[in-house]
Amino acid sequence: MMQRLAGRPGLLFGLVVAGATVALATPVVAQDRLKSMPGYEQYTRMAPQLNGTVKLGTVLGGWVDAGKAYEYTTDGKRYRFDAATKKIAETTVAGTPVTPPAGGRGAGGRGGAGIERGRQATEAISPDGKLKAVYRDRNLVLTDSGGGNGAPITTDGSEKARIKYGTASWVYGEELSQTTAMWWNPTSTKVAYYRFDEKPVPDYYIQMDQTKVQTSLDIEAYPKAGVDNPIVDLFVYDVASKQSIKLDIRDGKPWSNDVVGHYVYNVRWSPDGKELLVNRTNRRQNILEFAACSPESGKCRVVIREEWPTGWVENRPAMTWLADNNRFLWVSERNGFKNFYLYDLSGKLIAPVTQHQFEVVSIVKLDEAAGVLWYTARDGDNFLKVQLHRVGLNGKGDVRLTDKAYTHAVTLSPDAKFIVDVAQAHDVPPFTQDPRRLGQGRRRAGQVGHDQVQRARPEEVRGLHLSRRRRQDAVARDDPVSVKLRSVEEVPGAALHLRRPGLRRDARDVDAAGRDGGIRLPDPDTRFARRAGHGEAHA
Repeated sequence: MMQRLAGRPGLLFGLVVAGATVALATPVVAQDRLKSMPGYEQYTRMAPQLNGTVKLGTVLGGWVDAGKAYEYTTDGKRYRFDAATKKIAETTVAGTPVTPPAGGRGAGGRGGAGIERGRQATEAISPDGKLKAVYRDRNLVLTDSGGGNGAPITTDGSEKARIKYGTASWVYGEELSQTTAMWWNPTSTKVAYYRFDEKPVPDYYIQMDQTKVQTSLDIEAYPKAGVDNPIVDLFVYDVASKQSIKLDIRDGKPWSNDVVGHYVYNVRWSPDGKELLVNRTNRRQNILEFAACSPESGKCRVVIREEWPTGWVENRPAMTWLADNNRFLWVSERNGFKNFYLYDLSGKLIAPVTQHQFEVVSIVKLDEAAGVLWYTARDGDNFLKVQLHRVGLNGKGDVRLTDKAYTHAVTLSPDAKFIVDVAQAHDVPPFTQDPRRLGQGRRRAGQVGHDQVQRARPEEVRGLHLSRRRRQDAVARDDPVSVKLRSVEEVPGAALHLRRPGLRRDARDVDAAGRDGGIRLPDPDTRFARRAGHGEAHA
């Protein structure tokens, strides 16, 4: 067909132009049909009015000037809350943002920072910036910082031998979030690296560049279900002696599907650089060990062992170091729910910090001087609603600080005395409740049923808060959980309110009189009961 048309260039050109014209005209025709559809005239009248009609009760801001103030923007204006005076005023001069604390160690994910999906970084620069470990042709080479004066660390890696160093198998990057394969110790005197033996693994063929004129072929040693995995090992190279030592990552046991050390990943040095830390599991991944390995002897010791015989364990539990670089918070699902546990590097369990029958989510602030952990957890009136908690590092005094009728996104001030709380539910738009003072205040609290919040007239709502005259004690007739609304003081910006509430307590923390912020906890056979003018919230 194309050969016949090639002999008639005028006809070919005409067909191309006609085709392009039809392609361009089709969307126009489709757009014209909109005018004949029901509701189009009403839409054209409403469209200009839609922009800005819905104003969420969220604010965009952050703590500034070393935590002395919180600045935020709403309705196109910028406001400043002064923590000392507890006053809010419009401002045009921005303060100096508070630098957030550094995140925990470790990394993961599919690719990132120029690393292709399923792969690892091809070089690692030493902490002192003088040396570089480089992956080349399945081997590891040590160079200066500029990449010159290369000296081989390994030499037996090759495609023919199916051996490779300084990189990893596909499953490590794709499933275990391992994006590195070379690790320098803090003093730049040693570098650890992977070795993979892919002889047991069949090749998998993938056609690449399918959107280009010419495709290419990628050959990957990829184990499907029931096929052997590549054999993984770890080595540590000493720069001074130019010698490598093999770590005994399987404690002398032979390679098998059942051995703990079938997978070895999340590799990093201990903060003091004395040991190489790894996660290791069996192939089924229902046993995980957090292990510490000596770069001198090659021996590895178990720090923490997690096991779930009938299922699997989280392969990369969250871990947060304390300032002494010896103690750390570890997240475990050993009781069926994610909880925090305080350990030291010897493997000693210092304290179970939380022991909930619901999931912890993340750390908001760790105040070691005060011995307090601020964290979020899924213990609202359903498990989708995230709440703010505070607990001692000894596991005592755990208290929920937010209303479980909503899910909360909180910002804590640097001194942990104030929070900014954006709350919402599936049927309640986001609203900003604070800044509010934590740990102070003793006041009478009102109670309004959730159904009454929904029925409030628009003119009685300020930034999605009930106005003062609608705030009263009431009975939450149809809701399993009532919503506590505390006295608020309206401030410029409408969406932000300042208050000094008492702390909402869990059922475990209610006093002998059954008081909890002015609300009687429900008896087994009753709904929430009204306690008009009775009870106080205790902070």
